[in-house]
Amino acid sequence: MIAIYSLVALFIAWIWVDYYRLIDIYEKEDLKYFVLAFLLGCASVLLVLGIQELFLNDLNFYLNGNFLNDLAFCTFRIGVVEEFAKFAAFGLAYVLFKKEFDEPIDYLAYICTVALGFSAVENVMYFYNYGPQIISGRAILSSIGHMFFTSLIGYGFVLFKFRYKKFRMGLFALFFFLSSLAHGVYDFLLMHEPFQGFGYILMLFFFLYCISFFAVMLNNSLNHSTFFDYSKVVDPGKVMRRLLMYYAAVFAIQFGLMIWFYNAVDAVKSTLLSFFMAGIVALISCMRLSRFKLIKERWIPFKFEQPYTIHFHKVSEGRYFPTVSIDGESQSDLTLTKYHNELVELLPISTRRTYLGITKKAYVERKVFLKHDEPFFLVKVFEKGSSGPFEYLLLEVKRMGKTHTKVGDPIAGLLKLQSLEQLHDTNLGSKDFQFLEWVVVMPSSGS
Repeated sequence: MIAIYSLVALFIAWIWVDYYRLIDIYEKEDLKYFVLAFLLGCASVLLVLGIQELFLNDLNFYLNGNFLNDLAFCTFRIGVVEEFAKFAAFGLAYVLFKKEFDEPIDYLAYICTVALGFSAVENVMYFYNYGPQIISGRAILSSIGHMFFTSLIGYGFVLFKFRYKKFRMGLFALFFFLSSLAHGVYDFLLMHEPFQGFGYILMLFFFLYCISFFAVMLNNSLNHSTFFDYSKVVDPGKVMRRLLMYYAAVFAIQFGLMIWFYNAVDAVKSTLLSFFMAGIVALISCMRLSRFKLIKERWIPFKFEQPYTIHFHKVSEGRYFPTVSIDGESQSDLTLTKYHNELVELLPISTRRTYLGITKKAYVERKVFLKHDEPFFLVKVFEKGSSGPFEYLLLEVKRMGKTHTKVGDPIAGLLKLQSLEQLHDTNLGSKDFQFLEWVVVMPSSGS
């Protein structure tokens, strides 16, 4: 069974290695370096065992049900030791292939891969001791959790290298402590006996807060890539579909192994319970971690928030209908990005009340972000052909209702721009510009 569980653990790790290869859009990393980082992460488990054997096992420091004792145990005995081991493995990876660390996202991708190696070894031990019924929970919560905790150390490196010039060592020490503390709080919510089942619910909420922080760290790292290019985007639909496909396979593997070990009835019960408890968390996590608002050299601030927002829409007097949206830039916000620095054609949807009158050529000059980082595209709309006199206007992607034509061309709102100075006023939003008409944005058919 060790061999089977090892293959399952490797598959779980591959989910997220593949994820980093998908979101690393500016300069792809060679897979062999991910493999090496993963193996170093696997080996880091030996460092934890060595530290425990040499220094910790003789200490009279265990979980005893006391709040402060158990929190300290989880933070220092577990969090500090495990994060130190993963950091040591990452440090060795950095020494071995330092030239590969040429943009901020590389630091997070490789240190998270180290964490995946550590988590894979841990997963094999847990699967062997507790059975296949914990596979999906470990694949979603523990593996992503290990990545997030250790990514805090990696983000400390990013700030160290790419943002701050002073107090660098203090900054790194802070993020190492935050990494250990986050790890400790996660384990504490699960292991503190007085919490019992309530601790699991608290842990899920804490986990989702971590997802929000994780997404911001990844986003900031992409924003500060040396090779940043607005024409390159993370395709949220593709990333989310890939992740959900992988996790569907994880549930299928768990179901198959449960039938093999036990029977079909127990397999159905276990898998449904796992899906109910961990499936929603997986869906929210995969959606949030697939959405990035890429703004060159922007440091998005951290907010202590869940990765989703609940909106209440009034349907009648005293009655409201709730909807849930996932934070980050959606697929529809990215449909115009592929035309960045390219010539397009703007086709008015209305043939009667139209500002343009006829289909006109336009050059998509740049992407701008105004109030609440709302994305717009500055376009030169030519009077005739693709050169000569032009007018600056704004395009804003249509997000509600019909957003594309049957052939997939995006529909956008054409907005009046009084002057280019308005683009520097981040207090302005779409409502501050005169709406002209809806247009279909199509590739240019020639000059």
